[in-house]
Amino acid sequence: MRKGIVSLVSVSALALCAVFVGYRLWDAGKGEVVKKESDEWPDTGVQVGEFEGVVIYSNGPEVYKSHGKHYSEDGYYYGHQWQCVEFVKRYYYEAKRHRMPNVWGHAKSYFQVGLDHGALNEGRGMLQYHNGGDVVPSPGDLLVWNEGPYGHVAVVSKVNDDSIEVAQQNIKGKPYEILSMTRHGKGIRVGGDQGPAGWLRLP
Repeated sequence: MRKGIVSLVSVSALALCAVFVGYRLWDAGKGEVVKKESDEWPDTGVQVGEFEGVVIYSNGPEVYKSHGKHYSEDGYYYGHQWQCVEFVKRYYYEAKRHRMPNVWGHAKSYFQVGLDHGALNEGRGMLQYHNGGDVVPSPGDLLVWNEGPYGHVAVVSKVNDDSIEVAQQNIKGKPYEILSMTRHGKGIRVGGDQGPAGWLRLP
């Protein structure tokens, strides 16, 4: 634990997803990788899952904390250990060899408000789709929640007829989680009223 007084300014500068945990209500998670109660969540830095060979780490019992900046061996910035942003950037870099042009920002900033459905999100180098539009999520897409002060990001790991599964970091006890998916005419809605703003996809 870092000693001394940490200013509110420095705390707010972190890409923290944990504030969003109490805001959203998702369906029951997969529960196959971590089978412990939430108060027995593994210590910081312990592997709690993986997707396409990219490890998901526990952020420890205090999800509001960051544990230092994390970089690839060649200097690409992943984010703060072990926040949600750190996992998704590490996933796209290690599994897809994708470097995001803009390496900064809270999770909520990954969805560019006002950008047309299907247009290029230049900061992330990915196509952006709105939740409720006509594009079904695919494995490997990046889901973005933009409510709350920081938001949340996760990677789509499976797609079923009426649900999707996401892989994520820093949602205590839920490295995997199931979200509902409903169809209304040509529209696709993920997660109900508390679903993501949308998803990004590699071109």
